[in-house]
Amino acid sequence: MVAIYLPLRLEGVLAGGGWLTAQRLHTLIGIVVYFMALLLIYQAADFMAGIVAGEVRRQRRQIKWAVPVFWYFAIVLGIPFLNGARGKNRDGFGEYATLVITVIVGIILLLWLASLADAGTGRGEELFMRR
Repeated sequence: MVAIYLPLRLEGVLAGGGWLTAQRLHTLIGIVVYFMALLLIYQAADFMAGIVAGEVRRQRRQIKWAVPVFWYFAIVLGIPFLNGARGKNRDGFGEYATLVITVIVGIILLLWLASLADAGTGRGEELFMRR
């Protein structure tokens, strides 16, 4: 709802010729919402799998991001690339791919910084640990 409503409300403000247009704001919000939802679903499934397997996890939960990032990129960038989006609209696809990669890397960095700020370890390696 926000991804549709906010860009429409701010269209007059964003029309000043700057980089952030209503369409780009819509895309930004969509990337953040869908990637964070995918990350949350993956974390919840991992947690539930641990319960089903009978694992008792006394340590802090680890944020595993590699699998959701792979699938997000595969679906959002890989499928359009394979369908020829790069050839049909080279500039538009390149801009979109750059925006997607930048936002996802930004989200991962923010999560990593949040893990650094956590009083638990102070190192933040939980974010980048794998099974």
